[in-house]
Amino acid sequence: AAEGGQRAMAVLACGEECAPPTWDTAGLHIGLGIGLWCMMLLLGYGLSIYTFANDAASLQAAAHIWRRKLHANIVYVLLYTSLVGAQFVQFCSRTITGHGAR
Repeated sequence: AAEGGQRAMAVLACGEECAPPTWDTAGLHIGLGIGLWCMMLLLGYGLSIYTFANDAASLQAAAHIWRRKLHANIVYVLLYTSLVGAQFVQFCSRTITGHGAR
């Protein structure tokens, strides 16, 4: 039953051309996922320690002002909206035509 499930997932992912999943591939992805998670955890702890050790209020205020200016910029808003719309159209077209399942 498990082999049939693996076969079904392979067909859904890339059609008949795919090799069945192996532990070599899964191990690589699991290792990269764990490594990335650990790196982001350590980076978060480091930023927290830096924030508590230094006066980061001025940096936070500057970042807040910059973010407000960015979100009020018409070029940013139009570009962001266009990219989201293009992604939406691509998703809908692939879903409707079935090209996402090949």
